[in-house]
Amino acid sequence: MDKENISKIRRPPFTILIVLFLCILFFQNCGKLGNSGAPLGILPGQGSTQSGSNPTATPTGFFVGELIQIVNVTSQSPADIWTGPTVQSTFVGHEQLAALGTIIGGPTTDAFGNTWYDVNFADGLSGWDTTTYLGPTP
Repeated sequence: MDKENISKIRRPPFTILIVLFLCILFFQNCGKLGNSGAPLGILPGQGSTQSGSNPTATPTGFFVGELIQIVNVTSQSPADIWTGPTVQSTFVGHEQLAALGTIIGGPTTDAFGNTWYDVNFADGLSGWDTTTYLGPTP
C-alpha cells in the first residue's frame, strides 16, 4: 500500500471525530436553553410575560414583553430611569424597590459594559435602566 492510500484511510476517522465533536458542542449548548427558549440566567418559571404577548429572547436573558421588577435599591436610593441607555441621557424619574414594569426594548451595552433595557413601568414612567436594578418577578 502506498502513502497516498494510507493517508486516505486515516482521514475519514479524524473527520468523523471532528464532526462528532462539533455535534456534541452544538447539542450541549442547545440543552442550556430552557423550554421557553430563554438563554442561561432565565429558566422556565423565572420571570413572566404578559398574557397574549409573543416574547422575543434577548441575549442577556430578559424578553421583550417580560414583566420585571426593580431590585437592589432602597427607599433612600431608588433606581434612576433615563431617556436613553446612558447616564448622559435625560433623567426621567425614580422607581422604588419592587416597582413592576414591562421590557419594551434592549438590550444595549454602554461603554462601561452595563447592559440596559427600555421599560414601561406600571406607574406610567417609561425609560431605560441597567440590569443592576432589573430582576425577574417572583
